[in-house]
Amino acid sequence: MKRSIATVMLVICCGLGYGRMIYVSPTGKGNGAKRDQPLASINRAIAIAKAGDTVWLLRGVYKEPIRISKTSGGFDQPLFISGEGTGTVIDGGAPAPGMDLDYNWIELDNVSWITIANISFVNGWTDPIRLKNASYISFRQCQFKGGRKVILATGAKTHHVLVEDCYWDQGGMPLWTIDKDTRGVDAWLSMHHELMGYYNGSLIDSRASGGSFVIRRNHISNAYNGIRFTSKKGYDANIEVYENDLSNIRDNDFEPEHYAYNLHIYHNRSHNIHKSLSVDDVAGGYIYYYGNTVTMDSSAWAKKICSGWSKIYGGVDSMQYPLYFFNNSFFGYGKAFNAMEAPARMLRHYNNAYYFAGVDGWVLNETHPTNDFNYDLSNKPWGKTMMQANWEKNGLIADPQFVNPLRRDLHLLPSSRAIDAGKKMQFPELGWQQSFAGRGVDIGAYENNVLVEGPAFRFRKPADAVFDYKETPRIVRYKAEKHLLRLFFSDAIDANSVKEAGVVVYQNGKAIKTKQTRLAANGYEMIIETGGELGKDLSIRFVHPPVSIHGIPYTNWASAIKIQKS
Repeated sequence: MKRSIATVMLVICCGLGYGRMIYVSPTGKGNGAKRDQPLASINRAIAIAKAGDTVWLLRGVYKEPIRISKTSGGFDQPLFISGEGTGTVIDGGAPAPGMDLDYNWIELDNVSWITIANISFVNGWTDPIRLKNASYISFRQCQFKGGRKVILATGAKTHHVLVEDCYWDQGGMPLWTIDKDTRGVDAWLSMHHELMGYYNGSLIDSRASGGSFVIRRNHISNAYNGIRFTSKKGYDANIEVYENDLSNIRDNDFEPEHYAYNLHIYHNRSHNIHKSLSVDDVAGGYIYYYGNTVTMDSSAWAKKICSGWSKIYGGVDSMQYPLYFFNNSFFGYGKAFNAMEAPARMLRHYNNAYYFAGVDGWVLNETHPTNDFNYDLSNKPWGKTMMQANWEKNGLIADPQFVNPLRRDLHLLPSSRAIDAGKKMQFPELGWQQSFAGRGVDIGAYENNVLVEGPAFRFRKPADAVFDYKETPRIVRYKAEKHLLRLFFSDAIDANSVKEAGVVVYQNGKAIKTKQTRLAANGYEMIIETGGELGKDLSIRFVHPPVSIHGIPYTNWASAIKIQKS
C-alpha cells in the first residue's frame, strides 16, 4: 500500500501500525479504503478495524465521540486512532464548563490495546474521557482543552494506561488569575468544592482501577490540579509520573488521595503552584519523590497564590510504608510544608535544597518518631519543632546558590555548599544505591549538573490488592555507559529466555555490533555489551523477546527506549 511521505513520517514518529489504513473525514462519503475516499464516521471505521490497523482522521472538526466497546487490538499490535496533528479536532460540544455534564470525547469499555494519537480535543465536560475495565490504553501527542477529570479510569480491570507527550490547558490564563467567583467567594475555595467545583479535577484520575499507569513528558498549564489519583485500598498501585512540566496550578501538582502504593514521581518541573506534592490522610506507601524542581516567579499574584511547596498530613489512614522525599530543589515565596493537622508518618526527607525568597520558611508544628529530616539545605533556619525532634543533624543553613531561579534554572553554582554535602541514598530491596561524581552526593535535584537518578520502577503487588492481573515485563529505564547498554525491566526476566543475539541495538538508526547479553539485579536488569562507545540516539529490537520469571512475555508497551520494528 502506497503512503505519502507525511503519513510515513507520522507512522515512524508515533509508532503507528503497519496494517490497513482506514481514512475518515467529517465530510467523507467513501468506504475509507483510500485517502480520497474517506468514511464519514470514526466509530464506523473502528468497527471494521482489526489489530494493527490505523484509523486515520483527516484534518477537520469532528463532533462524534469515540465509543469503543467491542473492538480491541492484540498483544503488541494495538488498534491505532490517529489524527494529522492540531488540524484534527474532536469537539465535545459543551457550551460552558459545568458539573455532571455529558459532553464526552472518548468512552472505552472492556477493551484493550488501543492507542490514540495526534488529536486535539476541545469543549469536553465534565469527565470527557472515560475508561472502564480497559487495559493497555495509550494517549500520545494529544492536546486537551477543558475537562474536569480529563481521563477518568475506573474498574479493577483498567490497568496499564500511558499518557505521554500530551498538552492540557484546563481553563486558559483566566483560571490561573481569577480572584473571586460571581458571588465574591475566593476562587480557590469556589473551585475546591463550591460553585466552580467543576475545575477540581486533573489530567488523569483513577477510581478503584488496577493501576500500572505511566504519565510522562506532558505539559499541564492553567489547571486546578495537575495529576491526581483518588484511590481505595488495594487499587491503583504501581504508577510512574515523570518528566512532566506543570505551570500555573491553582491547587496541587501531584495528589494521591486515600491510598497510594509504589508511586514514583520524579524529574518533573513545576512553576507557579499552590502545592507541589499533597499527601493528606493517605494509606499505603513506597512513594518515591525525587529529582523534581519547583519555582515561582516574583509577581504579586504568584506570591499570593503559591502558599508553599508540600503538604504532608497524617490522619486515620497514615502510611504504613515510607514516603522517600529526596534530592529535590525549591525556590519561591511560600513555606515548606503546612502546619501539620496531624503528624505525618513514614516521611524520609533527605538531600533537598530550599531557597525561601519571602518571609515564610519552615512550618512543621507536629512530628512523629517514624519521620526523619536530615542532610537538607535551606537559606532559612529549621523550625523550632524540627530542632526539638533532633532533626537536621547534618543539615546546612546556607544559600543553595541556584544558577538562575527566576528562569527556572536550579542547577548549582560551583561555589554552592550543597555540592558533595548530601546523604547517599540506597534501597537494597530494589537493588539500588545512589551514585555520585565527587566526594559525596550533591544536595538538590542535580548531581554533577544532571538530574539525580533514583531507583528504577519495579512492579509490586500490594498484599491487599483487588486487581488480579500479572505484570507483563517492559523496559522502564535504560542507561548507556560507554560500551554497555543497561535495560531495566518492570518484572524480573527468566535467564533461560535470554539468548545471544536475541536483541539488536541501533545507533542513529543503524544496527551496531553486540558482544554479550547477560542479566543482573536478580533478573531486573539486562546488560548488553556492544563493540563501541554508545551515543544518545539509541533504539533496540528483540529478535527473541524475553519472558518474565512468571512466564509472561515481554511487551513493547510504554518502553522507555525506542523500539525498532522488524
